[in-house]
Amino acid sequence: MDIMFHNAGIGNPPVLDMPPEECHRPVAVNQRGVFCGTKAAP
Repeated sequence: MDIMFHNAGIGNPPVLDMPPEECHRPVAVNQRGVFCGTKAAP
């Protein structure tokens, strides 16, 4: 594999409108998507 494009994400409100207790979800989804994609790449 020469190129891998990671494109993961979920819809969420703008950062300034997001309550602190909800900030972990978009970060977790984005980081886990990259991690799983990288592990699965040949």
